Amino acid sequence: DIRMPEMDGYEAAKRLKADPLTRPIPILHISATYTERKDIAHGLEGGADGYLTHPVDPEVLVATVRAFVRIRRADRALRDSEALARARAEELQVVMRAVPAAVIIAHDAQCATMSGNPAAQELFRLPPTTPLTEWPAHVTVLRAGVPVAASELPMQTAARNGEPVPGMDLEFEFADGTRAHIHGGAT
Repeated sequence: DIRMPEMDGYEAAKRLKADPLTRPIPILHISATYTERKDIAHGLEGGADGYLTHPVDPEVLVATVRAFVRIRRADRALRDSEALARARAEELQVVMRAVPAAVIIAHDAQCATMSGNPAAQELFRLPPTTPLTEWPAHVTVLRAGVPVAASELPMQTAARNGEPVPGMDLEFEFADGTRAHIHGGAT
């Protein structure tokens, strides 16, 4: 209730939402006195998740509480899913660091943002402290001695078509004129 002896409902909601331990608790304001739109808006802006005015229809009260329970379950499922995703990302990083072959992950279909393992950094001749975040400008890809357009690289083709590209023989030509032969594909 908004009207309470030692502290009003607005202050109770404010305190509950300020504490990380009690923040997830749904708060439903109920009032017979503070029923104006400004009162309701003040309660909702102050942290309440719902606001009912007396007389409260029992069916509306039960439906509101059930809605809070659904929201709470969805919030918990989202937090669990985010924790699982973080754990999987950490596992992937461990695997990426351990794999001796160059592995490059494109984070978008245009392959504008990428990441690679230490072997990929070495392949691209990047210093160990320089992360692979985009295609290095100092590397040109050749196939049978002919430059390959960026859009035709295995990684970009797989991202664009959504299908694996089998391994193919390519050459990396570096800015200093040296070359490295590679066999690469993409999934």
